[in-house]
Amino acid sequence: GGVMGGLDSGVTESTGAVLVESAYFDPSRVRKAANSLKIASESSYRFERGVDPERVPDAAARTAWLIAEHAGGKVLPGIADAYPAPVEKPELRLRRERIGLLLGIEIADDDVTRILDRLGLAPGYDAGAGEWRVAVPTHRHDLEREIDLVEEVARIYGYDRIPESSALAGRVPIGSSAMEGLIATLEQQLAGIGFAGSSGNSFLGASDLRALRLDAEGEANPIRIANPIGEEQSLMRPSLLPSLMAAARGNVARGRSDVRLFEIGKVFEDRGGRHERGAESRYVEHEVLTLLATGAAEPLHWGRESRPVDFYDGRGIVDHLLRAVALEGVFWGEDGAAPPFMDQGRAAAFHHDGARLGWVGLLDEKIAAAFDLSRPVIVAHLNLEELLPLLAGERHYQEPSRFPASRRDLSLLMPPGLSFARIEERIRAVAKKNLRDIEVFDVYEGKPLAPGQKSLALRLTYRAQDRTLTDDEMKKSQDRIISTLQDELDVVVRGA
Repeated sequence: GGVMGGLDSGVTESTGAVLVESAYFDPSRVRKAANSLKIASESSYRFERGVDPERVPDAAARTAWLIAEHAGGKVLPGIADAYPAPVEKPELRLRRERIGLLLGIEIADDDVTRILDRLGLAPGYDAGAGEWRVAVPTHRHDLEREIDLVEEVARIYGYDRIPESSALAGRVPIGSSAMEGLIATLEQQLAGIGFAGSSGNSFLGASDLRALRLDAEGEANPIRIANPIGEEQSLMRPSLLPSLMAAARGNVARGRSDVRLFEIGKVFEDRGGRHERGAESRYVEHEVLTLLATGAAEPLHWGRESRPVDFYDGRGIVDHLLRAVALEGVFWGEDGAAPPFMDQGRAAAFHHDGARLGWVGLLDEKIAAAFDLSRPVIVAHLNLEELLPLLAGERHYQEPSRFPASRRDLSLLMPPGLSFARIEERIRAVAKKNLRDIEVFDVYEGKPLAPGQKSLALRLTYRAQDRTLTDDEMKKSQDRIISTLQDELDVVVRGA
């Protein structure tokens, strides 16, 4: 359809016989063929958008008549018709109440019937049910849903006859999925702490991935587009970070040095494999949150010195979001290497029951400089599809304890390579339910400690919901903690 033939099949001055073929061509195949062969014509343009398959015999007869009328030809009798799968005319339902709900006005039943009839839709009206049954003709392939019929009624009735109104015409059923509720909560929390939402392009180029040390053929696993507009939009994004980095660079270039941006959207991954029934899907998409912050950690104030954002600001932001969705039991620690664009010494992943929820840390200084960002850059990523199943359907609140809290301090000497996250995990595992909080109030490195060793001072807060804890209960808990740290993690507990 619209794809040209060669000289051998063309009509010349010596042509004596012409076989007229009239056919309906599949729009998607015509579009792919025209793009692949770099051939475009009025015919391909028309077939790409769909034509009426029932008019094929009329087109053949009209063509033969034109040849006989204007070229002196003679039409021979006979016709061959191949139509193995006739197109079925779909039937759509149009409800009176739906018209009123969407347009905000009541249109008389006779007017609706007359409009549909004038459009050649041959409506059948059921007054008892208050709805029309419309057989869609084959030339109206744009009519697929009830809303399309409502639009046709409004168009013919006249948009200028529909009065302006600030009120809804009736009840609008509003519902949201669990994912939409989670996204709304995260957006609200981020906006409340000074972040602005961003919306980037779903397409990017290999150069965008290289700028973040992501290999387009390796760990990024992007989906390559078959017919891209250009090389800079040849891949479906495997990360939201490139568009956020570009937005941050634009803000800094225009004098806004303190930037806080986030984006919630889909990223795409090519897992390989085949498109076969029962096989794992090759192309997958994930709903994720990525945020970026650079500049001062706090607004300028005469009573304190300004400082740039650091890793702990990033972790605080993530902790704030996790508390907002009431997720407890999150473990911070190592889980293999951080993404290649991160500062490997100032990045951490967070998990829950073995599921990796995301990571947070500082962007590598060289990558930040390549985007003209001279100050530290916090980057965090949260996989919403991993987070959603962990959230409780309902939140239950507990009355604050009326009983006093008790605090105990621990002074620890940590061996090289041990992280506080591992220590915190083991303390919470053996301290039972009355341990409320663990705070680090002192850290020391240097002489006389050995290289890699670190001295850590912790404050543990205990509080029961139903009674005042006894010294003996807290001593037993402290003894379990000390024994676990010494035996399992090779930690030296000073004063024990």
